[in-house]
Amino acid sequence: MKKLFINARDLRPINQHFEKLLNKLKPFKRIGLTSTIQFKHRVEEVEELLKKYEVLVIPTVLGCRVKPAAVDCTVIITTGRFHAIKVAMVTGKPVFILSPGGLTKLSEKLVNDFKKKQALRISRVIDSRVIGVLLSTKPGQSNELVAKEAVKELRSRGKDAYLFVAGDLSPSQLNDFPVDAWVNTACPRIVEDDFDKPIVNWDEFKNHFLNTS
Repeated sequence: MKKLFINARDLRPINQHFEKLLNKLKPFKRIGLTSTIQFKHRVEEVEELLKKYEVLVIPTVLGCRVKPAAVDCTVIITTGRFHAIKVAMVTGKPVFILSPGGLTKLSEKLVNDFKKKQALRISRVIDSRVIGVLLSTKPGQSNELVAKEAVKELRSRGKDAYLFVAGDLSPSQLNDFPVDAWVNTACPRIVEDDFDKPIVNWDEFKNHFLNTS
């Protein structure tokens, strides 16, 4: 079956928040600018607004994956906070969320709380014996080489690792399998879903696991 993927645009205006944005950015010099895919068409508009600053346009956040950038702060055009938290963790700098609903600065508490949850997830998976490695069949989320690497590394360190391949990697499809924990190689946001067992993303788990085993 052929599939057609269409990028959906959020056409709601954001320029009503530009004055507030400029006031918030006064202390900064080098500003990162990015967006999620539904706001990609707004990046050029905001870049023009910030032309007096040194602006680094960071590639659009796709599949929840963020690339590092040397900036003083980052403006992300999006709704919600998950992607903004990921940007904050990668850059280590303040993040401002610009959306049709307003402008907010991501709080350090939210970032720290996320880091604590991440550390707890990693610790619980390290202590697990039987681990399922998740491989998505969805275009843009399928990382077969990474998934096979994860299985190989886990087995080489005494874990019983098994590869699970599916298009739907939701808790309702996976909670009944007899594993102790999950390692995810698909969309990183999956770890925020309500799984019965601990679950981590391989990229955030890999270094911790290799250094402690």
